[in-house]
Amino acid sequence: MVPFAAAQLLAAVLLSHMRHDGAILSPASVMAAAAAVSSISGRWRAPGLAGIALAFLASAFFPSESTGHVTAVVVAKLRFLFSHPGDPTLLSTDARLFWVSGYTSPSPGQMLLLFGAAAIPAFAGLKRFRSLSGKTLIYWLFFVSLAGYLFFDRLHVLLAAAMIPPVVAALGRNRYLLAAAVPLFGTLSMLAPAQGELLSSAGVEMGEGGSLLTDSELDGFLQWAGEKDGTFLSYWHISGLLSAYAGSPTVTHTFFENAGNRETIIEFAQRMYGSEGEMAAFMEEKGADYLVYQADFALDRSFQGLLYLAGLTGVPDGSLAVRLHYYPETLERLVPVWQGRSLRVFQLDGEPAENLRRHVLWEREYGPYFTDYQQAMQAVTWPVDAGIAMAEAGFASMDPHRISAGLLLLSGSPGEVPPDASIELLQILLMAYLEGDYSLERLALDFECYLDAWGPDPQLRLDLVRLLEEGGMTRRAAYHIGILENNERP
Repeated sequence: MVPFAAAQLLAAVLLSHMRHDGAILSPASVMAAAAAVSSISGRWRAPGLAGIALAFLASAFFPSESTGHVTAVVVAKLRFLFSHPGDPTLLSTDARLFWVSGYTSPSPGQMLLLFGAAAIPAFAGLKRFRSLSGKTLIYWLFFVSLAGYLFFDRLHVLLAAAMIPPVVAALGRNRYLLAAAVPLFGTLSMLAPAQGELLSSAGVEMGEGGSLLTDSELDGFLQWAGEKDGTFLSYWHISGLLSAYAGSPTVTHTFFENAGNRETIIEFAQRMYGSEGEMAAFMEEKGADYLVYQADFALDRSFQGLLYLAGLTGVPDGSLAVRLHYYPETLERLVPVWQGRSLRVFQLDGEPAENLRRHVLWEREYGPYFTDYQQAMQAVTWPVDAGIAMAEAGFASMDPHRISAGLLLLSGSPGEVPPDASIELLQILLMAYLEGDYSLERLALDFECYLDAWGPDPQLRLDLVRLLEEGGMTRRAAYHIGILENNERP
């Protein structure tokens, strides 16, 4: 117990953000000091009770900004019975910020997957472990870790360590049984993914979903950011990656213990659903050159989304988030300079980048097809499967826009999709245009999508030129004529 107590006390004194916010007077530091005294003296009752009393006094008379977010979440979980309220304004801003993935309570499926096998011998061995431990503080580690895990699922590591002594106490009477348990638990660990899929298929809740941001998109973004000079304004979990892997200065950081940083994150969320002028003023105040926008900001309605953090249940019409997502051409000071599947970067008063790669989540014509967050996640995580499903839905409903969205999704993985299958989609879209059910501008985008992914195809580009000239889009036709003359002679 002494090393844990020493870690808390030293962090409160040596870490600048914790020292600045008075962490040494926080309930955590008081309890750490009480635990250290208890371990050294060998007596737990008097130091423990004194520590609890002093912790309450510290919370009441010396509220610490460094741990205010933890207290806010604990109180909120008790008040709302470990379930997020539908109205985010019922929670304090600290509670909304901190009560997210990693700090939620574990779902039944997660508890069963991680500790189902070990729970039986652990509880069975508690009685014997109590006698072996001599009723010292080590006996209570299991219960304290279990309580911590129920409040914050990130503490599952502590519970896993605390379960080992009672499990050994239960199985230790028979050395053969104990020897057999080690490979059994090891095998169960290796089969965890299969167990998770089995539990999910049986309808057992496994916890919150993930983010739209994939590893491949993140790698490309960090590589691009590392080549730029300037400060980035983004949500806090992106900021940590920018600082660590791109070496870029950021406005927000990952230290929840700093009250000023928490206020900055909250203000960022609120400005995102305000006006462009408010965000530009905020960026100038913080010295930010780039704004990182995530598609999650408009699509994620869950309790761990930025919308919930801002105290909203719906994206306001005409707000900055809507314009950044679907109408970047209407912005005056924020210009797009980089674009991935779910990330967009805007520069304040910069020069817009040319030929940003198209993705389905940014196209306002496709917006009605991705109102469900899981559909959006499928589109960025499994684009080929999502593209096939979208195209099939387009066939069934005779909706050329769905077929166009399917073609764009498939174009992201040209090596996995035969060109013949894609050209069939293009032919259907051409027929829709000839029948008057589809616009030439959208059809031109579909031709260009196909040519970029499965080209070069000079004859197909020549067909596009003829269609554009017949439709009066001569400037766009001239652009493709230039490509034909320089690179793709039929």
